[in-house]
Amino acid sequence: LVRDMVTSAYAVVERLMEFIISLSPIGVFTYMPWVVATQGAEILGSLALVILCAYIGYILHAVLVYSVSAKAFAGISPVKFFKNASAAMIFAFTSTSSAATIPLSMECSEDLGAENDISSFVIPLGATINMDGTAIMQVIATVFIAGCAGYTVTPGQLVVVALLALLASV
Repeated sequence: LVRDMVTSAYAVVERLMEFIISLSPIGVFTYMPWVVATQGAEILGSLALVILCAYIGYILHAVLVYSVSAKAFAGISPVKFFKNASAAMIFAFTSTSSAATIPLSMECSEDLGAENDISSFVIPLGATINMDGTAIMQVIATVFIAGCAGYTVTPGQLVVVALLALLASV
């Protein structure tokens, strides 16, 4: 009974996320002309640099952290891990929602051989406290906003920002 209720709740969350995600491109598209009008066209180059830095950070994190973790903690090949977990990773990245990815992550964990009792505890917990993408973006956004305001972020300040972003992501 509880499993059916959780599955129903996930289905509702997934449909809600699909609706929100379907509206977000329209919102961004309608907001961009105002940003360009008030900040000037050069802001688009700065925004493209922010996006590029974020993607580089996400890719490095995924390749380095997940590869080492898969090998060290699960004893499986990083290639096998990425092959079996790629569906959940792609959905999480495109939806930017860990919660909406939980059902797909559960399926991927079964494909990787995880026990259902363990994955049904760890995956929702990880979706709640493992917000690495948020931490990466917070650091990049802080440096970007500081640059827009004319401030230079020192290496010490960058370390503090990174630590605070890490704590905030948990």
